[in-house]
Amino acid sequence: MLREQLQRTTAHLVWLSSNVAKIPRFDISLSLGLYVTEAHMAMTLPRRADDMAFRQKLAIDFPATMAQAEQMSVVEIARAMAPVYESWQLKQ
Repeated sequence: MLREQLQRTTAHLVWLSSNVAKIPRFDISLSLGLYVTEAHMAMTLPRRADDMAFRQKLAIDFPATMAQAEQMSVVEIARAMAPVYESWQLKQ
């Protein structure tokens, strides 16, 4: 059971961090317009098969909050999953 929890938690962390890593770093030398353009490009890239598989698993595992995971942004998913992650932390 502990091993399964660790694997599930790790999968969530890896997915979340890999998606957040796509967002460009804001730098004061960058114009706001250029930053927005880069961020938009990063967030609208075609989704990879592993990303879609993870989103489908979210929809299956958490149907009440993640039924639309395939269409949700990374930020929306992180916000919706935050209470779940906090409950996982409290179970330790």
